[in-house]
Amino acid sequence: MPSIGTIFTFSQPSAPPAQKERYCSKCGTKIVGEAQFCPSCGETLL
Repeated sequence: MPSIGTIFTFSQPSAPPAQKERYCSKCGTKIVGEAQFCPSCGETLL
């Protein structure tokens, strides 16, 4: 049995790191994941 003054800490599950939304600079299509090329127009992504 815990004594008076005992402090319990519980860690919360951490959320995955927020990913910045990316859009193709040529056609404006939203880029999902770590794509190297735009799935719509084929433009090379940075």
